[in-house]
Amino acid sequence: MKFAPGSLFSAQYTRAKTRSGKKLIRAAAPLTAMLVTAILAHAAPTIDMSGVTSVMQTIQTACLLIGAIIVLISLVFSVFSFAGGNIMRGVTGVAGVLFGALVIGLGPTWIASLTGQAVG
Repeated sequence: MKFAPGSLFSAQYTRAKTRSGKKLIRAAAPLTAMLVTAILAHAAPTIDMSGVTSVMQTIQTACLLIGAIIVLISLVFSVFSFAGGNIMRGVTGVAGVLFGALVIGLGPTWIASLTGQAVG
């Protein structure tokens, strides 16, 4: 008995069906992997940031201290340079004072932005 070429009982139909099943599995694999990853990530515990905040407060204090030291040293050198008549070295000292002020002004804000929390 011979069947028509496109009928349900022909050998071509069963081979084509097997190939399309493999294509379906291959196409669904990334979606399945993404779904499994999303389920596992949803079950993850939250992160406690209380220890990080105390460390950031310590670093913020150190940043303020370092900025104050930079301002003090640069101011002393620029005053003595201006008094000694070396104008260029005095201007360089004033630039150091401005850099120290920048460290004092922007340092704590940058450190607080690392954790996304207000460090006070």
